Amino acid sequence: MISKVIQNIVLSSDAREDFDSDRSRTNTSRRGMELAAAIVTFVVIILFISVIGRYLWNEVVAGASASSKGLITIAREATSIWQILGLYILSSLLFNH
Repeated sequence: MISKVIQNIVLSSDAREDFDSDRSRTNTSRRGMELAAAIVTFVVIILFISVIGRYLWNEVVAGASASSKGLITIAREATSIWQILGLYILSSLLFNH
């Protein structure tokens, strides 16, 4: 769903009107825009997973704040988003989502 929204935003900004019969250039341009939309979507999703994942890990699982106890008592606080991204990749490899 996020991919389609970003793709529609990127493709709607392509207001170029060529009245040539050269269809290959238009198709190449559209493929380039779709690739750009896919890359933007990928970056947005990775940033969302890392920021929200770090917060959830620290507050719910590890219990980093003084007022809350974590669900897993041996879990440590995540110090960077790279740890969360590594955990995401590991869980994707193990559980094949």
